[in-house]
Amino acid sequence: MADTVSRHDTPEAVTSAIRLQWPVPSAELERTLAELEPALAQQHLARAASANPRSAASWIALGLLEESSRDLTAAEQSLREAARIDRQYLPAWTLANFYFRRADRERFWEWANRAATLAYDDFRPLLRLGDSFEPDPFLLLAHFQNARRLRPPYLNFLIGENRLDAAQQVAREMAKERANDPHLIDLADRQIRAGNADAAVELWNAASGFQPIEPAEAKILTNGDLARAPLNLGFDWRVIQTEGIAQRWRPSELIFTLSGSQPEACVLLEQTIFLVARHFQLRFDYMTSERAPTGVHWSLDNAEGPTIEPSAQWREGTFDLPRAHGLRNLKLLYRRAPGTTRTEGRIEVRNLRLEALS
Repeated sequence: MADTVSRHDTPEAVTSAIRLQWPVPSAELERTLAELEPALAQQHLARAASANPRSAASWIALGLLEESSRDLTAAEQSLREAARIDRQYLPAWTLANFYFRRADRERFWEWANRAATLAYDDFRPLLRLGDSFEPDPFLLLAHFQNARRLRPPYLNFLIGENRLDAAQQVAREMAKERANDPHLIDLADRQIRAGNADAAVELWNAASGFQPIEPAEAKILTNGDLARAPLNLGFDWRVIQTEGIAQRWRPSELIFTLSGSQPEACVLLEQTIFLVARHFQLRFDYMTSERAPTGVHWSLDNAEGPTIEPSAQWREGTFDLPRAHGLRNLKLLYRRAPGTTRTEGRIEVRNLRLEALS
C-alpha cells in the first residue's frame, strides 16, 4: 500500500506512505521526500540516515547537502561514514571530490588512490581531477599504487587534451609492455600529424615491430617488402580507399585494379617518411595487366615523377626523390593523361627499396 501511494510522487503522497510504513522507517522514501521538499531536505536526509544507518546513499546525499550549506565539518563526517559502511567506488570518489573542492591535496590523493583501486572502467573523471592538482605525468602517477593500470587511460586523456609532450612521457613507460603497442602506434600516428618527427620515430621504433627507422643511416622506408599487411597508420603504408579502384594485399605485393570509373586523379598508396638532406632513389618492382598507358607515377609531396611504363612482366622501376628534409609524403598516384581515357586494368608492386645516392 505504501509503495502504491508513493507513486503519486507528491510530498503529501510520500508522507502518507511513510506513515503507512510506521513504525518501520524508510530511508528510500525519506530521500524521495528530500527531493520533493528542498527547503526541508536536510531534515529528511538526516531521518533517512537514521532510518537506515547502513545506507551509504543517504549519508552521501546528506553530506553533499551539508557541504552546500557550508557545514563542512558535518559534511566530512557524513561522507566518511558513507565510505566506512560502503567500501565501493562511489563513496571514495565522492570524498575525493570533496577534498578536491577543499583544495586538501593530501586527503584528495588518499581517496583518489582508493577510488582508483575500486574503479572498473572509466578513469577519466578521476584523472581529470588529479591532473588539475598535478599536471606532471610522473608525479601524478606516483600518487597511485597501481600506476600501470592507469597509464593507458591517462595517455588517452592527455591525447584528448592535445598534450602530446606529456603523452610521450607516459608512453615511454608503457613501452616496456608489448600489450601497449597499439597505444604507442596510435600516438606515433598523432605525432606525425602534429609534425613531431623525432617523437613519432621513437614510439614507432619501440612498438611497430618493423625494422627501426634511422634516417641518418638511410633506413627510412617501412615495410618495403610488404611482408605485412599495411597498418594504414604511422610510418607504414596507407592504402587509400577510392571508388572505382580495388586494392588487395598478399604477402610481398600490393595489387591495384582500376575499373575505368575511378577519379581522374587520386592517390593509390602513400607512406610518411622522415628524410635527411640527401639524394634518395626509390626502386621497386612492378607489373601491369595491359600495354595501355597506366597513368600511374610516384610523387614526393607535390613533386611528381615520370609515368610508370606498362609491362606485362615483372620489371624494375625507379623514382629519384627531390632533396628534402623532415617528414614528407611518398605517394603512388593515378592521373589520367591528357587525350586518353581512364585506365582500366591492374598494376602490382613489390620489393620497394629507398636507397641513398652517393
